[in-house]
Amino acid sequence: MQQTTETKVPRIEVVDALRGFAVVAILLVHSLEHFIFPVYPDPAHVPAWLNILDQGVNSVIFSLFAGKAYAIFALLFGFTFYIQYTNQQKKGKDFGLRFLWRLFLLMGFATLNAAFFPGGDVLMLFAFVGPVLVVVRKWWLKSHKQGPLEFIWHKLTWGFKK
Repeated sequence: MQQTTETKVPRIEVVDALRGFAVVAILLVHSLEHFIFPVYPDPAHVPAWLNILDQGVNSVIFSLFAGKAYAIFALLFGFTFYIQYTNQQKKGKDFGLRFLWRLFLLMGFATLNAAFFPGGDVLMLFAFVGPVLVVVRKWWLKSHKQGPLEFIWHKLTWGFKK
């Protein structure tokens, strides 16, 4: 029997932790938006201090988690694409069709999610915009020596002179 040793690229734990934070924060925000809606009592029949507490909790949850969670989730979507693309490129494989298949599966999951929670879904947005990544994944590096963020940072810190 012949064994093959394949060196695996270690996972980046910080990315997994950020993704976990983003998913939990999105679940928390969605639970406030969707799951308690039918049981809200009429504010006129509730003590004033409870209405103030309710508004305070909603404000804190949305200001701390809502925008940040979606931004982190979107950033990690692109970063994960980059990691998977470069890992497959090192192996000599094209990642385009595999990523499109994953987007197709994501669209199916997002459609199922949107059927139950029709208030908007970020996963559907990723599934629609994701194919753009497949099309433009090689354009930048054909004419530049570094990634777009490195290019912008270099220009901002060192100026536009060579």
